[in-house]
Amino acid sequence: MRRFGIIIFCCLISSLGIAQKKAPSSLQEISVYQEKFSNAKDLKSTLALADSFQQDFPKEHFEKFHFFTDQVYVRLIGKLEQYQHNNRYFYIKELVSSDFRRAALKNMPKKQWKTKDAKKDIKALKERLAQEAKPLPLDVYRFAEYLEFAKSPKEAYDFLQNYPELQANPLAYPALFINLYNKNGMPEKALPIFSDLIKKGNASDEVKAKARETFKAIHGDDAGYQAYYEGLIAEIRQAKYAALKDKAVDYKAPDFQLVDLNGKSVSLADLAGKIVILDFWATWCGPCLASFPTMHKLLKIYQDNPDVVLLFINTGEKDMDTSKRVALIQETLKKRGVELPVLLDEKKGNGYAALSAYGVKGIPAQFMIDKKGKVRYKLNGFDGSSDGLIQEIKLMIESLQ
Repeated sequence: MRRFGIIIFCCLISSLGIAQKKAPSSLQEISVYQEKFSNAKDLKSTLALADSFQQDFPKEHFEKFHFFTDQVYVRLIGKLEQYQHNNRYFYIKELVSSDFRRAALKNMPKKQWKTKDAKKDIKALKERLAQEAKPLPLDVYRFAEYLEFAKSPKEAYDFLQNYPELQANPLAYPALFINLYNKNGMPEKALPIFSDLIKKGNASDEVKAKARETFKAIHGDDAGYQAYYEGLIAEIRQAKYAALKDKAVDYKAPDFQLVDLNGKSVSLADLAGKIVILDFWATWCGPCLASFPTMHKLLKIYQDNPDVVLLFINTGEKDMDTSKRVALIQETLKKRGVELPVLLDEKKGNGYAALSAYGVKGIPAQFMIDKKGKVRYKLNGFDGSSDGLIQEIKLMIESLQ
């Protein structure tokens, strides 16, 4: 499931007690529910887990952490699809991310719009829109989604004509506007939205493929698409280059000696004379996992360059023996469809050795180390910008060569 320009933040190590908290209010406990839903044996146990999750993490208290709760709901909805449950909408409407929600709505049979919960929710939304002189944009977008998926794209487009101020800002809800423009025969209005998403680095491979299709619909073929796309990427590089100095630091990188998933020891001293990128992450960290496809692409870009090494330091995990930790990491990578060179950070008191040595406050966190063993750049978090992160790290590596 891919996204149209969502914002993903970092997981704050300090606020999470380095994943040691056992109270259900910790973000790590939210992610545990994903595994619980995956392991649910039948519909009854799945629905019981859903009730438990909603009690432990009420939406009104955890909306600012919606990236984490949304992933749980996505897993739950997937289970309900598997069991062909006829009231998925009850949980789909809990999704805060428009892209997660749209993907779920796309897979929902039209007959489910006729369920009691769906009818009640849509009726209340329609009445609220009729009563308010200036309704919340989210309510307008949600009703447009209802018209798009339950009725027709034409009705959805006509409905949005009543809100010109929202139409003037399609990037607030790009997937909706792109689909409505394309489905209503207006690709020339959809392409500028694609352009903005690509320039911001927020376009997945799926989005880029749709941009190519839209380009072709306008021009009759896609012969000029590559030049068009490369021009947008050049704008990303220019913007990232201008901001490069803001990420620059200059201090000696703390040495470390950690083992990989096969038990082989790796130290920073062993990599002297190479450019080293360290990426700190954890299995419970949603933004870390979301960045993996991007970091996997970077690995592929530099796999034949002997002077550049990328290492992924797993840290901040809850207490478990090494074999269980390795199994958890391997399963996490498998589910994400990536292969990464992972090192295991060592426990040190109540924290982790490398995490503490590098002063990491939030993950994911990347450190660019030059050939002389100095940290030259630092990055924190992942904002969902795949092309943006790739171009940013490529520029950093180029400056260190």
